[in-house]
Amino acid sequence: MLLTEDLIARADAADRFVADDGAQLSYSALADRVAETAETLAAHDWAAPGRAVALPLTNDLAGICALLALFQRSVSVALLPADDDGPTPAFCSARLDTATMSASDINTSDVSPDREEPLVYLRTSGSTGEPKWVVITRDALILNADGVRDRMRLGPDDCVLIPVPIYHMYGLGAALLPTLLGGSSLRVASRGDPLSILQAERAVNPTMAYMIPSQCRALQPLRRSPRHYRGIVIATGRLSPEFAEKFEEMNGPVAGLYGSSEMGAIAAADPSTDADRRRREIGPPLNNVQISIEADETEEDGPATGPIFVRHGAGYMGYADGTGTISAPAPEQHPTGDLGYINELGDLNVVGRADNRIKRDGLWVLLGEIDACLADAAGVAEVAVVTAGQTRRGVGVVAYFVVERGADVSEEDLMHHCRDTLPGHAVPDQIVRIKAFGRLASGKTDLRALKEDAAERIAG
Repeated sequence: MLLTEDLIARADAADRFVADDGAQLSYSALADRVAETAETLAAHDWAAPGRAVALPLTNDLAGICALLALFQRSVSVALLPADDDGPTPAFCSARLDTATMSASDINTSDVSPDREEPLVYLRTSGSTGEPKWVVITRDALILNADGVRDRMRLGPDDCVLIPVPIYHMYGLGAALLPTLLGGSSLRVASRGDPLSILQAERAVNPTMAYMIPSQCRALQPLRRSPRHYRGIVIATGRLSPEFAEKFEEMNGPVAGLYGSSEMGAIAAADPSTDADRRRREIGPPLNNVQISIEADETEEDGPATGPIFVRHGAGYMGYADGTGTISAPAPEQHPTGDLGYINELGDLNVVGRADNRIKRDGLWVLLGEIDACLADAAGVAEVAVVTAGQTRRGVGVVAYFVVERGADVSEEDLMHHCRDTLPGHAVPDQIVRIKAFGRLASGKTDLRALKEDAAERIAG
């Protein structure tokens, strides 16, 4: 189904492998281990085809083999963070421990194996609201991954480093599965800190990598000499063009990728595309994806900007309730919640969240513009801008930042920078320096926590 005989033969002929922090397997050895795992699962009623199993998915060979074995058995999978200690979803027949291949919370009596095709349940990040269960078919997930493989041109000549969680749609659908479909060598890292990334690079000499912006910013000051990847895919945020240029000098081309838990990968750049184009735009839609922009009116000096809607041949089925039943079917066009535009070359660019476009002093402000202004300031490693409460100017705006190692940047310095760079109505009410951002399981910044803090600051 995924590891076909032809793919295994091509990968083995090129000496390709799949590895984690401590072990390495050839593609044929991986297929054998997946088959053995599937045979072990076949002895249990809770892993019968049609059932749903909760899988805390780890970034290691055990987790990969368990996932592929469940796929092979046509068992539906609810993916959880590796350290998830919450209750097992009620629609799951068991929770699988990948380290021991044993199950807990077994409940087959109340769970009917009535699913005609295997499904994948993914929790949304919950970065701005309550997490939901997104339901997508296994085959749609793989079809979407096939499009990423083609866009990134992944094949047996590549070795791909994945230091992002593979239980999240980005790590799974845009990184892990496309790499396997390409027959590329694969190295997953259990941790995503810069030292772990450097250690993995020394071990396998990757040609491609999947990262998030905070990893790039943390890695850059530790890079002592250039190490040129064929491409580094960046998602769940963007690098400013100025930082991307400096980063590429030491690391190689950056390729932006835009997607969501619901729709998988939506648009992405080819790493070989012109550098200026890659740094300023995300890239064209993937195959089977149609993007529409519902702009209020056409901009006189550029492309029309508005809410982004997506039609996807490999998108989600809908949102599930606590029983696993789809309670909210996917609409014909999925609203991503972001604002963006498509340029004359067909590239998508995302300018911010639709709910992050606010009015201050009677004028529109995009929080992304404030974020970009602060991110480009000297000595700033990372930024997050949130809204809270009301001020005499309109919606309150608080910006948080983390400084680069060894830098000395104050709140006053950045407030002066904003006043010199931004129009007056876009200057934040407060700028706050913090040691580090809290993270969700997906690796995204915990914006809800920042909003709570900002509300207290604006109210005080």
